[in-house]
Amino acid sequence: MRLGGGRAASAGRAGTWGRLAAIGVGVFAVGLGVPLLFSEPIADQAVVADGAGGGVALGDTTSPEGTSEDGAAPEATSTGPADEPAVASQGAAAGPAAQAATTPAPGAAPLRATDRGVTAEVVKVGFLILQVGQVEQIGFAVGASVDEQRAAWKAFVDEVNRNGGIVGRRIEPVFAQYDVLDYDTLRAACLALVQDGDVFAVLDGGGTYFGPAQLCVTEEHQTPLLVVGATGVTDEYLGRSGGRLYSLYMRASRSMRTFAEEVHRAGHLRGRTLGLLGDARNRAELDVLVDELARRGYRLAHRTLFDEDTGTASAQVPVEVQEMRRKGVDAVVLAGNVVAETQFVQAADAQGFRPRYFATDWANNSQDAAHQNQPPSFDGALAVTVRRSGEHLVGRPERPVETRCRELYERATGQRLQRGAINTSLYTLMCSTLDVFVAGARNTGPELTRSRLAGGMAAIGPVVLSQMGDGSFSPGKPDAGEQVRWNRWAADCRCWKPAGEFHRAPF
Repeated sequence: MRLGGGRAASAGRAGTWGRLAAIGVGVFAVGLGVPLLFSEPIADQAVVADGAGGGVALGDTTSPEGTSEDGAAPEATSTGPADEPAVASQGAAAGPAAQAATTPAPGAAPLRATDRGVTAEVVKVGFLILQVGQVEQIGFAVGASVDEQRAAWKAFVDEVNRNGGIVGRRIEPVFAQYDVLDYDTLRAACLALVQDGDVFAVLDGGGTYFGPAQLCVTEEHQTPLLVVGATGVTDEYLGRSGGRLYSLYMRASRSMRTFAEEVHRAGHLRGRTLGLLGDARNRAELDVLVDELARRGYRLAHRTLFDEDTGTASAQVPVEVQEMRRKGVDAVVLAGNVVAETQFVQAADAQGFRPRYFATDWANNSQDAAHQNQPPSFDGALAVTVRRSGEHLVGRPERPVETRCRELYERATGQRLQRGAINTSLYTLMCSTLDVFVAGARNTGPELTRSRLAGGMAAIGPVVLSQMGDGSFSPGKPDAGEQVRWNRWAADCRCWKPAGEFHRAPF
C-alpha cells in the first residue's frame, strides 16, 4: 500500500477477527456515529495541507451532575470530580483572562519554528477519519459520511483559529482515512499524517483508532496522540508511549477496577453465577477485571476468550453458549469484541438461554451503535460507563458544552442536527477532543514542542466533556474520565438510557 508521497506503509495483518474487534470500540465513540467527510479510495492519495483555522477550548463551566446512582489507507490532506466545578479554558467564550493565553504577550519575542509541524504561523495537526462502508455492512450504526466528519473537524478548527489559534498560531489540519476492519490502514493513516503530513500531533475523535497503530504514532514516531479511547487504552501502551498518549476515557486498569467496584456496590451480581465474554488478545486487561471481581468475592463459572480469527471465533460461539448454560451461568459480563458478543447473545436467545447482561466500557460495549443487532432478550442489560446516552428520552436538557459544539457544526455546514442522534453525539465528542488538545497546547506557551506538550496537558486540570461524564488531566493522569453512571439498554429505542446519576468513579 502506498501513502501520500509514496512512502511505503507496511504492517502485518493481525487477523480478521482482531480487525473486527476494533469495531466494537470505534463505532462507539460517540455513542456514536462517526461523522465523515469524503470517501476517496484508501491507496495512492497525496498529502495536501488544508490551511484552515479554528480553536476553542473547554466550553462548559457548569458543575457536574449529582453524586447518586440507583444501581440499576488512508487519505491524507493537508472534570472534575463529581463534587468539584469543571473549568473552562481558552476561547473567546472563556473571557478575557483565558483569551490572553491565545496570543503572545505584548513585547514578547516573535514566534518561531519550534518543532515538526510548528512554524511561526501554523501548527499542523492530524485528524483521523473513519471509513464507514465496511462497518455499516456488518450491522453497526454509524450514521454519518466521511465528508461530514471532515466538515465537522474543519468547523471546530475554524472556530479555534477565529479565537486566536494556539498562542497566535493557526491550526492547519491534515486528514487521513482508515478502515477500522483493516489493521494495515490504521498504520497507513499513522504514516500518512506523521511522515507525509509532518504533523505536530494526531487526534482521533471517533473512538476507533486502536491497537498497535497508537504505538505507530506515539512510540515509533514520538508524536502526541489524543484519542477518545472507547476501544480501550492499555496501561502498557501508555507506558510505551512515553507520555505522548492521552485518552478521554479511563485507561484499561481504572475502567476494569471501576466496573468491579460499581457492580459490587449495586449488588447486581450477588448470588449469581458469573460468566465473562472477552478476547484472547486482551487477556491482560481481562485478568485485571477477573482479579478485581475475585477480591470482592465473585468467581467466574466460565470465561470465554474469543480468537482473533473471525472464522474461529464464530465457530466458538455455539460451544461457548452451551458451556455457559451447562455451568448454570445467569449473569454475563461483556468485556470483549461486540461482534462476537452479539453472535453469542443471538445464539443464546435462539436456544432459550437468557442470562442478565452487564456491559463494561471496554471495547465499545457501552455504546448504542455497537448493539443494534441485539435480540429482545438483551433488553434491560446494564452498563457501568463514562458515556451519556438517551438523556433526551428522559427529559434531561442538553448540556451547554453539547449545545455549543452542535451549534458550531450547524452554523458552519448549514445542516441541522437532531439531539440524541448518533452523528450528533459523534460531532460534539470530536469538538471536545479538539478542545482538550487546544487547552494543553495553549498551556505550553509560545515554545510549543512535543516534549513540552506533556506538561501543558497535565496542567489542564478539570474538564467538561461532550457526551461523557466530566474528568481531568493532571501529572501522571493522561486519561481524563472520572465520572461514571449506570445506563440500561432499552429494546424500544435500541439505545442505552440513564439508570442513575453521574458520580465520581472509585478509581
